Amino acid sequence: DVVGYSRLMADDFDATSERMVQARAVVERGLNEHSGQLVNFVGDNFMATFHSAMDGVRAAIAITTALEELNGDSPSSRWLRFRMGMDRGEVAVSDGNYEGDALNVSARIQALARHGGLSASGAVYRELDEPALRFRTTGYHRLKNIPEPVEIFDFADLPTGGGASTTSQSLSL
Repeated sequence: DVVGYSRLMADDFDATSERMVQARAVVERGLNEHSGQLVNFVGDNFMATFHSAMDGVRAAIAITTALEELNGDSPSSRWLRFRMGMDRGEVAVSDGNYEGDALNVSARIQALARHGGLSASGAVYRELDEPALRFRTTGYHRLKNIPEPVEIFDFADLPTGGGASTTSQSLSL
């Protein structure tokens, strides 16, 4: 999800459309370099699948880094920054459509990610088993239409810096 996409389109449709073509190329390159499969890219949203959580994190880092370079000397009001969310689990494909709880949870987590950031479920964090990575917990969150609270971790070492995650209904468990 591109932060402020509707505003960017309203301010300058042609320039934003052109930059989204560039952003899609960045996404495709990042996914290809890290064994990801682009399964959907509509408007300002993309969905990808990976065989490992580490590949997904590496792709997110590559995409974010390349977008920061693409933003270059543009005024910050024109920057393209994705908010990304990750979960892990089974995914089914039916008539070319991807379905599964992991996709639903990822979409909800993405909405909580900081601008230019990556947030991941506890399931992704535990699969990484990599103490050198810099994740910080934001606690357990109740996500729309997800029955159980989900522990969410923010990746704190992306080139976008940024602040804290968007506030949501948190639980202390």
